[in-house]
Amino acid sequence: MDLRVEISFKGPISIVTGRRLVIELREKARVKDLIQELNKAFLDKAREKRLEEVIQNLESQNLILIDGREISALEGVETPLREGDKITILNFTHGG
Repeated sequence: MDLRVEISFKGPISIVTGRRLVIELREKARVKDLIQELNKAFLDKAREKRLEEVIQNLESQNLILIDGREISALEGVETPLREGDKITILNFTHGG
């Protein structure tokens, strides 16, 4: 049995992914599985837009929240996903 999660993207990443996406993952998927699927789905388009780092380094270049909680406050990329989870991926940009 697969599970479906809803993802909203905020910031420059949405240029590549769009603002909303519903994705099906295998049962017992974790955040790292979601990251891998997003990489497969969007890396080529991200390269075209020169945003590949945002997709390739999804965890370090974005805040990832599950039902409003940042994954570092949960189990990081090992956080299990559940049917109906609402995931927000917030891309932040900063300069030096």
